[in-house]
Amino acid sequence: MTMRKFLEQELLLEVAEGISPKVDGLPRQITRKASHNKRRLDCEDLIGLLELLDRKMVALPEFHAVNLGRVPRMSPSDVDQVRLAETVAALKELVSLLSTQLVEVRNSLAMLPTPKICLVPLSTLVSTLTRILLLLRYMLQNM
Repeated sequence: MTMRKFLEQELLLEVAEGISPKVDGLPRQITRKASHNKRRLDCEDLIGLLELLDRKMVALPEFHAVNLGRVPRMSPSDVDQVRLAETVAALKELVSLLSTQLVEVRNSLAMLPTPKICLVPLSTLVSTLTRILLLLRYMLQNM
């Protein structure tokens, strides 16, 4: 018996009904017509049935890999690499957002009249922001 076959509600109910001593409160088999909610409702029924069997401490069949060579290996370093890739993706998204905002700031500043008194020249501010952005891009490329 495969896991997919076992998780079909019909077969799971059959296994649950065949358990001795009998389990009280088993739901009846519901066959639904095709609809946009069918999968969700079937899933909720299966989870509810599994929760009921778990609360009643019913021993269900165990599943094991016949050929361990077909089971993908995953070491702690693989998890670290996945986490690093997620972090790099988040940083790339942040740099993209900062680039867009910098362009908007540049465009906004270009439309403003030049003030008579300014503590920091706007060109210095824009060039500093550009350098920070370039530094972030360099750091992302070298990760």
